[in-house]
Amino acid sequence: MAVRKPIIPGTRFGRLVVQGAAPPLKSSPSRTRLQVYVLCDCGTSKMVLPENLKSGNTNSCGCLAKAGRTISPQGYLREGRKLEHIEVVERALGKRLPKGAQVHHWNENRTDNRNSNLVICPNRAYHILLHYRTKAYDACGHADWVKCTFCKRYDDPKNLHKNEQIRSGVRYWHVPLCAAAIAMQARQRKKKTSRKLDAIGFQ
Repeated sequence: MAVRKPIIPGTRFGRLVVQGAAPPLKSSPSRTRLQVYVLCDCGTSKMVLPENLKSGNTNSCGCLAKAGRTISPQGYLREGRKLEHIEVVERALGKRLPKGAQVHHWNENRTDNRNSNLVICPNRAYHILLHYRTKAYDACGHADWVKCTFCKRYDDPKNLHKNEQIRSGVRYWHVPLCAAAIAMQARQRKKKTSRKLDAIGFQ
């Protein structure tokens, strides 16, 4: 039987942020179901079932439905067919968003569509860069540092070896420690493949 992972307080689901465990829900005399307290961006607190949060069935306290809005599968607010953050940006610009441009949410909350929280990115690559820099700053306090592909630690790019590959993209690792470990792994994989070929009689 698979063990369900508990939802960590502070995790966001749509407009709801998990606050902690709540009293269990007794659905029948012999069955109880776990619940959690959540706080909606509108300020309303309520108890919900974790499975409803994970499935996306519950993403607000009900305030979105009252306002005639929904949340898209990607987590963005939508009123009708158009995404709300796109409408906010185009209203501020006074024209349509340029072709290829994307909108970034500065605080990573996709339902926070205040003007001060939206950044217009000229293309998708710049949008991804902002997310990478935000993750780096949150992890180590340096937005320009990158993560070692092998040991997963952030460090100054000057201390890392950079390898650009067409299929796997740009990868970084520490030299010489992680480089030696990566070379050892490659040798072990090569030996393992060689043994398998020998076992089936491949010459």
